Amino acid sequence: MPSALQSLEIVLIKNSLLVAFAIMGSTVWISYFLSNRLTRGRLHGSAIAIFIGLVMACIGGIITDGKQGIADITVLSGIGLMGGAMLRDLAIVATAFGVKAEE
Repeated sequence: MPSALQSLEIVLIKNSLLVAFAIMGSTVWISYFLSNRLTRGRLHGSAIAIFIGLVMACIGGIITDGKQGIADITVLSGIGLMGGAMLRDLAIVATAFGVKAEE
């Protein structure tokens, strides 16, 4: 019988895209919290989130000596899926919602 930690790892690997959304959401929440508390809104939260993402990718690349960065860690493999075509499609849909046909 697997231990609780092994069971958690199996669940996280099987739901890697969900893990990716949870990590992205928490990263954005933390970055906006830091923006409000540390810089009083002078440094935008998205800039802090981009910096955190770059640091995470760098650390992931160093740890795994991989070609895909943080996505080489099996528990975080959903980030690679989310950052590919899914991110492109999200950008297209988000842009389309801002379009006004009458203009």
